[in-house]
Amino acid sequence: MPGYQFKDGSTVTDQVGKEKFELSRKNDGGSGAAWAQDTGDEARMIDALRRNAHATVSGTSMRGTVTHDTYLLGGLGGALDKAHAACGM
Repeated sequence: MPGYQFKDGSTVTDQVGKEKFELSRKNDGGSGAAWAQDTGDEARMIDALRRNAHATVSGTSMRGTVTHDTYLLGGLGGALDKAHAACGM
C-alpha cells in the first residue's frame, strides 16, 4: 500500500533482481494497493523475494507522479518460514 491512489489505467510493477512482475492494482478509499496477478506469479515473486536483497515497486499516482519505492528484504525468508510454521503450513 503506497499511501496514495494509483492513476487509472496505469501499471504497477515489482522489480526483484532480474525479474519484473506486473501487479494488479486497486484504489480503495484514500489509498491504493497492489498484489500479484495470480497464484503462479505470487509463488515466483515470493521465490525471487527470498533470493534477493531488495525489491522496487513502481507506480503512478493520480497526480501523474511516478514513484519508485525500494524495500530491503533482509530477514524476509526467515520471517516467512516462521509465519508458515506458526500457521501449520
